[in-house]
Amino acid sequence: MKAPLVKIGKHKALVLSDELLEQYGITDAVYLSLRDDHIIVKPKRRVRHGWKEAFKSAKEKSNLLIPEVLGTKNSNLGTKSIS
Repeated sequence: MKAPLVKIGKHKALVLSDELLEQYGITDAVYLSLRDDHIIVKPKRRVRHGWKEAFKSAKEKSNLLIPEVLGTKNSNLGTKSIS
């Protein structure tokens, strides 16, 4: 894919189409990394993005996240000490 560079003051900007930005979930910022002779552009993701769904799925598939494993049946672990 070919993308133009546009001069902005003393800098140049890489112009990406809205379609491409939407396809990769790029909204306001990206991470750039350099590898060999390539510039890699990755979408900036929120910290812990997708964790809620992952934990919900893991809980449905396994008993490892259930409080009984931690030594108590109390689901509010903050109010009961584990011995």
